[in-house]
Amino acid sequence: MKAIIAYIPALHQGYLNFLNRYPGVPLYILERSLLEEFGELHLERDLRALAPGDTLAALTGIHCFRRGEVPERDISFVNAGALEYLVKTGLTEAVMPDEDISRLVAEKYLVPYGVEVTRDTVFLRWDKSRAVLERDVPADRVVPRRGLVARMMNIAETEAERSSDWWRHIGAAIVRDGTLLAIAHNEHFPNSEAPYIFGDPRASFDAGEHIELCTAEHAEAALIAAMARQGTSLEGAELFVTTFPCPPCARLLARSGIKRLYFTTGYSRLDALEVLRSAHMEIVRVE
Repeated sequence: MKAIIAYIPALHQGYLNFLNRYPGVPLYILERSLLEEFGELHLERDLRALAPGDTLAALTGIHCFRRGEVPERDISFVNAGALEYLVKTGLTEAVMPDEDISRLVAEKYLVPYGVEVTRDTVFLRWDKSRAVLERDVPADRVVPRRGLVARMMNIAETEAERSSDWWRHIGAAIVRDGTLLAIAHNEHFPNSEAPYIFGDPRASFDAGEHIELCTAEHAEAALIAAMARQGTSLEGAELFVTTFPCPPCARLLARSGIKRLYFTTGYSRLDALEVLRSAHMEIVRVE
């Protein structure tokens, strides 16, 4: 027996597309008591979240009765006891959204009992695992390391070595019409030795988690602040940075007027790449 078992906090086309890929397969919506087993993922944290009863009623009206009064699929709630009953009575395959709550439910109630779980990877919402996912950056162009590009990337890399950060050294350079305007590296406050005097809050978190809990200013932010203090416009300038920007820096860069970003390594997390593309910034990888 096959069934869809899903947490559906908000109705939108993504969820309807997800359900439509499995026509006729019965749908079981996770009941509130089951959701509340996982404390840190308590559904009150999702401000869009509908009560499971409202989700069921809406889906019944939108999805299940498109052909007169003949339902396209059975739809009902499921709690811990009902999941155990389904497994005992022949559930062999479960289709679930690939997100945190569904993953935890599967690991506790399905996988240990031999149920095959299909995780649909369609983007349905920003869950924890997707928010920290490292994605490759498809550059608009790839250029060789020579000429002006080589010279500016060398300057950025040399600047990166000035950083006292134990986690990562990043350097950046702003250029307009071939002229170097400014350079910067990621630097701690109130001084560069702060993490070695007081300890570094980053040591308490894995890569990508709570990036705001940091005593360092990123190189890109430092450059934008320096240019603002000087009253220098960045409209049409180019940025050379050793590592692809994080999401907060991407948002600053998108408003800066910079037209082109050169980078050598790194990944896009959250919506960093999309933010830069929305500002019509050209993304260039240096090899």
